[in-house]
Amino acid sequence: MRTNGKSHNVSVEAKEFPQPTKCLHCDRTFPIAVPIVGQPKDMEYIQLCGQLAQHLMQKHPLMAKKAVEQQMQMGIGLSGLCVLANFVSNDEGLAKWRDLIRHQFHDFSTRNRISDATIEEKVKALDFAPYFDLDSDRSDEIKPAVIALVKDVRDIIEERLPMYPVENVTLVRG
Repeated sequence: MRTNGKSHNVSVEAKEFPQPTKCLHCDRTFPIAVPIVGQPKDMEYIQLCGQLAQHLMQKHPLMAKKAVEQQMQMGIGLSGLCVLANFVSNDEGLAKWRDLIRHQFHDFSTRNRISDATIEEKVKALDFAPYFDLDSDRSDEIKPAVIALVKDVRDIIEERLPMYPVENVTLVRG
């Protein structure tokens, strides 16, 4: 059967055109990064970041100073993590420092956060009765425990909890 070259597994969706990059400190916008034919991969983003850094230095020097300080701290931390990946140690202080640096990178780069309200809303919408052979009233008794469990798991994944004491720690790569 001929399909005139049309695939049955293709769909066309209209996507919203991306908005220009906007400075948080003023109303300046910057053009969308467009790939440049013949340039190395992602060069357009490197160039745009250069333009953004230049704007920050010229128009918002205090924010630029903070950004440079953060870059230096993160650079030292990343360098330390790269070095530690080559060693095994049970030095508790070193392990705590490594975890602090790793946590700072994790916190800086975490894109999505789950609020307590979202967890409570989602769990309260569940009906546990069919799963535990309970009546509906008993299903409501289980929900606070499930909410606490989901929050605990979220806190571990998002590393919201304070750093735990480190005992018998071995630094390993990964």
